[in-house]
Amino acid sequence: MRRASLRAALTAALMVGGMATFTTPAAHAADNTGLVASFGITSTWGTGFEGGYTVTNNSTHTVTSWTITFTLPTTEAVTGSWNGTVTHSGTQYTITSPTWEAPLAPGDSAPVVGMDFGYSGSVVAPSACLINNGPCAGVPADTVAPSTPSGLSVRASGPGSVALGWNASTDNVGVVGYRVYEGSDVIGTTSASPYAAPPSWPCWPCWPC
Repeated sequence: MRRASLRAALTAALMVGGMATFTTPAAHAADNTGLVASFGITSTWGTGFEGGYTVTNNSTHTVTSWTITFTLPTTEAVTGSWNGTVTHSGTQYTITSPTWEAPLAPGDSAPVVGMDFGYSGSVVAPSACLINNGPCAGVPADTVAPSTPSGLSVRASGPGSVALGWNASTDNVGVVGYRVYEGSDVIGTTSASPYAAPPSWPCWPCWPC
């Protein structure tokens, strides 16, 4: 009886821009298109040019810091920069947000990260750009509801915990993790099944402990 009550009370919800439960999937609107870093060239001269990245927060949460990585051809190099710290290893460059920069609220843009470049031949824009390990052009809006997790069951039990398992959910952008509920209370979070949940009842002689 205790096992049946526990299994009936536990549900799991996806943390993917929106939410779905084991019993009723809840449609979710676009939540997070992430950071966007747009590159532009402002001027050129004989052996150099000036350009920079505009960083915009298209997510729904405040971003406290960001990192841009990009690649230049062997015929180009960054010779100076402002509004960001630039380092490189070979042709791979990294820009980190300055410590003095204020957090970016949703919809805000950071001061343009300007750079001077030296080059030979022709001007080539940076390639393979990532911001916080995501595409600089942003990630697709998550407008598709995740599939409903299924097959919730108690996979194992032992002193002080119960291992809950379920069939994984899928999503067009990705499943970040699950919230595990007992009734209406969140008892934990996990990125995958199974989840070791501490029991909220005393150990009865009839229950294997």
